[in-house]
Amino acid sequence: MKNFLVKYYFLIFLLLFFLCFLFPSKIFAYQQTEAVCYSQCAAYKFGWKGDFCWDLFQDQCSIGSKDALSNFISLVKDTAQAMVTGKLKTIVDVKQVFKAWFVCKPLIEDCIVPQLDACENICKNDSQTVYAPNLSVGNPYGSAAFHNVYYDEANHQLIFKVVNNGYGYAWDIDVSASWGHTRNRDKLVSGGGTLFTEKIPELLFLGARVGSPKTPGDIVIDFLIDESNISGFLSSFKSDANNHYVPPAWYKSVPFTAPDGEYTKVILNVDPNQMIPESNELDNTYILEIDKLPTPASLSIQNLTYKRSNSNDLRDYIVSFELKNSGEENGSAHIKWYEGSYETGKNPIKEQNMVIQALNKAAFDNILTVDVSSGSDSCNLSQKYTIVVFDDEGFIKTTQEFYLPQFAGSINGLVEDLFGKKVVDATITASTGQSAIVNDMGFYHIKGIPTLGKITLTATHPDFSQPVSKEVEIKFDDSQDKCHITGLTHNGVDFVLKDQDVLFTVTIKDNSGNLVNAQVLVTSEAWRFNETVNGTGPLPGMQPGKYVFTITAPGFKTISQDINAVPNEQNLEFTLEKLNGRPTDGGLTIFTSSQFLWQKELDKEIFVQMTATKDGKEVIFYTTRNKENSGKLYFVDSLTGNEIKIIGSTIATKGQAQSCLDTSYDGNTTALYVHTGSVGIAQNTRNVLKLFNNQGSEIDTTDFKSGGGAHECDVSPDGFYVFPDRL
Repeated sequence: MKNFLVKYYFLIFLLLFFLCFLFPSKIFAYQQTEAVCYSQCAAYKFGWKGDFCWDLFQDQCSIGSKDALSNFISLVKDTAQAMVTGKLKTIVDVKQVFKAWFVCKPLIEDCIVPQLDACENICKNDSQTVYAPNLSVGNPYGSAAFHNVYYDEANHQLIFKVVNNGYGYAWDIDVSASWGHTRNRDKLVSGGGTLFTEKIPELLFLGARVGSPKTPGDIVIDFLIDESNISGFLSSFKSDANNHYVPPAWYKSVPFTAPDGEYTKVILNVDPNQMIPESNELDNTYILEIDKLPTPASLSIQNLTYKRSNSNDLRDYIVSFELKNSGEENGSAHIKWYEGSYETGKNPIKEQNMVIQALNKAAFDNILTVDVSSGSDSCNLSQKYTIVVFDDEGFIKTTQEFYLPQFAGSINGLVEDLFGKKVVDATITASTGQSAIVNDMGFYHIKGIPTLGKITLTATHPDFSQPVSKEVEIKFDDSQDKCHITGLTHNGVDFVLKDQDVLFTVTIKDNSGNLVNAQVLVTSEAWRFNETVNGTGPLPGMQPGKYVFTITAPGFKTISQDINAVPNEQNLEFTLEKLNGRPTDGGLTIFTSSQFLWQKELDKEIFVQMTATKDGKEVIFYTTRNKENSGKLYFVDSLTGNEIKIIGSTIATKGQAQSCLDTSYDGNTTALYVHTGSVGIAQNTRNVLKLFNNQGSEIDTTDFKSGGGAHECDVSPDGFYVFPDRL
């Protein structure tokens, strides 16, 4: 039992020793050892923060702080002697002894010892500065609560603060402050000097206890003193009157005026020589910067606008902006304009330089030419530009990106020839310089027209000698939609290509040189027109090529002539031959009844067709034997019956004859049209047309190589036209 008491009262002795250690007289730096750590931990757990077991132990079991073991032995001996002499008669008289055995022992074993064991473990195995103080001058980057140096400009003073943020007690704390200043932008200070050098007596962390907790009796007594009329005289009798208060923070104010137009630096140092071990040594210095230097030039681009510099040109834009200097110093501005985005080493398209006065702004503008070769009537396509402002050292001060719309005119259409055929690979050229090639579908698309107003489009092709031009007006109307412009796009501007016209002047005469009014029919494979010419006159323009000119006039033989039209002016002269016949009916004998002139015996020939010339001079008739190639054609003088010519073994129908016969006014064109082969049998049948003059000589033969009966073969009076028809 004796050893047990010795152990626990020895622990009490250690606690009292460490508590006394934390409130020593003035000493210098001490080494942070396990023992110091142990004392700081015990003081924190049982003193500064408080513990119920310790408070109860201190109240019931404290026997003083001087030689606790000797006092306990004396207490036992004195108590026993008192019992022998009869001075202690009852159990009440030995109350303190029993309290030591039955109250103090459990408190020590169950509460105090485990806490001390924990302290020992921390100080041996973890950091020895866990329960050390932490002297802090704050952090300039946190909230205002952490700024431990503050400049009160209104009252011209500096306010300093040092706090203890650790768990331990600190005393004799060195603290000093100094300052310097400069007008230079590099902020390397000089001059100034020391503001103060002091020693803070002691600091404890915020929330630490300064005395034991009050008992119910303490609370009642303190209340009665506070409520009495003479509380001021009785305050020394309150339960906490003798408590030793250790502040958590230290404050100091110093008169100070920061120089205008300069940079000032104030430095606060606590424990600069690290005489006091701390849980954190990194927050012992605070630097306050008071920057009253003129603010440097700060440039920004504002109010950037653009508009077309020429109302009739879609390429050139005047871009304007203001460069503002919000700083208190002048700033050099080297303005560079870039097409697209800015990249290091990229060459600018324009440059400008100016010094922008402090708290002022300057206006700049430039004319930029936008490439609209791929532009349209929509703002969806635009060109990007970047303005970069540099200072004298080449550092970028500000940038601004912007976009200019690539508006442009466009024209679309179809190119064909006179006959509706697509003219592929034709070239369409605008008077503004743009051009397009007609595609396989016959369409063209000209884009990127940069100017407004009337422009001329010209279509050309190597196969056509005559260019064709049209005028189109490009307009710019953004009244309805700023992004989709009306008047820039024109669709359906079509072209018809042809060669240069050939201009003919036609003169028509008779054999005597007299002008004759006639119809002029001009035809080609793809061309036909019919003009009335009164003796002489121009014909409509014709494309180069081969034409057939047919001239017809009443009383004259129709003539036809092949003409090769070439691109120049030509004069054509045609001479018409009068039809043979009587100019008048004078000298004629008119019979009132028919007169017999002659007759012909045909033997076995079968008469089929007969015709006579309109001048009455010749009769032509046709016979057959209803066999193939058994036909005969007779040319006979109509007055005498004399045979002019007989054409034998000519074409005939194999069977019942199918044929027609006609002749011109003078018989100079006679047409025999016969359906050969067997009637009703289509195989190997043909329709054959033979032409003869009035002497019976064959002019031409045309085999139509098709079946069907020969129905009609009309010959025009002048013998120029023949119209064969079949059933």
